[in-house]
Amino acid sequence: MTRIYTFYIWLVGVTVASLLPSSSLDVGFTVPLGADKGIHSLMYMILMWLAPSALRRANHSPNYRTLLGVAACIVLYSLLLEVLQPLISARTFEWADILANTAGVLGGLLLWHRRLTPLTITSATAQKPHK
Repeated sequence: MTRIYTFYIWLVGVTVASLLPSSSLDVGFTVPLGADKGIHSLMYMILMWLAPSALRRANHSPNYRTLLGVAACIVLYSLLLEVLQPLISARTFEWADILANTAGVLGGLLLWHRRLTPLTITSATAQKPHK
């Protein structure tokens, strides 16, 4: 049950961080130009990593079809949040944020791919038994 709570807590955190006015996100130092895109990517990579874990806890196995569906939903959710930003706060819609979010989702997909794909040993000595 912890996985599903972790996912929802992270989802709420991403949502709040996306919709708060940028002035309320001031952390006391200037973020270097472009660094916010890395933060976007990291937030969405973690979200993509947590979502299938939450589904697995709900008795759904995270196969590739499920992962792609989850990834599409997260990208669409990030697009929705980006569209809502100018309506709710003094923030603006940025395609670069969508690209960074999508890159993060793809990174999370890659992590899941590595987890679901068993490692194979391809060395010649491992394939041929020694006599």
